[in-house]
This record gives sequence, C-alpha cells and structure tokens, in this order.
Amino acid sequence: MEPLILVVDDEKSIRKFLQLSIEMQGYKCIDASDGTSALMLAMSRSPDILVLDLGLPDMDGVEVIKKLRTVSQIPIIIISARGHDREKIEALDAGADDYLVKPFSVPELLARIRVILRHKKFSGNTLEEENRGYRIKDLFIDTEKHRVWLGNQEIRLTPNEYKVLVLLAKN
Repeated sequence: MEPLILVVDDEKSIRKFLQLSIEMQGYKCIDASDGTSALMLAMSRSPDILVLDLGLPDMDGVEVIKKLRTVSQIPIIIISARGHDREKIEALDAGADDYLVKPFSVPELLARIRVILRHKKFSGNTLEEENRGYRIKDLFIDTEKHRVWLGNQEIRLTPNEYKVLVLLAKN
C-alpha cells in the first residue's frame, strides 16, 4: 500500500503543485488549506507524513504541531518562508521532524519524504514503545497514567480490559 502524504498550505497553487509532484512518485496525497482541516484529516486519515506550512489562515502551524503532538507522532516536515533560526527552532522544538525554507527544491522535499519513509519502514509500522507507553497510528496506551486514547478521544476500559491491551502491546 502506497504511503499517504497530507500537504497543508494556504496557497492552492502550492498545494496542487506539491500534490502532483508527490503523486508522480507513486504516493497518495491529500491536502488541506488551514489548520483545522489539517488536524481533522490527520486524525481521520492517519497519513504517513504531514507536510505543513506555518502560515495558515486560522492558526499558526506551530499550534497545529502542538495540538497534533498531544495525540499523534506522525512525522512532520515544515515548509515555510520563515527562515530565521528562532522560528525553525520553535517549530522543531514543538515537534516537527524536519524544516525546509521556501523557496525549496521539490527533489529535496521528495528526498526528505523518502528518508522518513525509510525510517518508518526500518522501525516497522507496528506498536512501538515510547517513553510513556505504546503507540500505533492514532492508538496510544499511556502506561504511566493507565489511560488509552484513540485519536483525541479517551477510551474507557475496565482494569482487566486495560491489562489485556497492555499485554497484547508488549507482546
């Protein structure tokens, strides 16, 4: 199954150009023009990579990153005209995985997408142990707080159901 890339940019021409370039490489691509739509698509479609512009009409891209990081570890590549170190550091510290300054070369973006996909393939797209628990796509088991999340919704489990789920995750 080909990887799904979510492109988020407020400029339609950039979105369409990137979508075409990404699809020509054999990947599936969906797009959004604002942060709210991006968050909804990220939760509902579970893309493999998010390509995100920071300058969005409804919220700043850093805010999108922070909200997304509360429920997902999807790799995020920033594409932005903001090129100062402070802005790059803020986005990377918020949870972005990579940063390209506009204008950038599409072959470089595609190379960075391939790197992320290679790392995902190497680590496997299975449940991976994290600092606080286990995650697969948008399912997160917080073993510190004994809570389970699917997307941004907490799932209530009985103590025995929780123990079984953690046992399955460990094995």
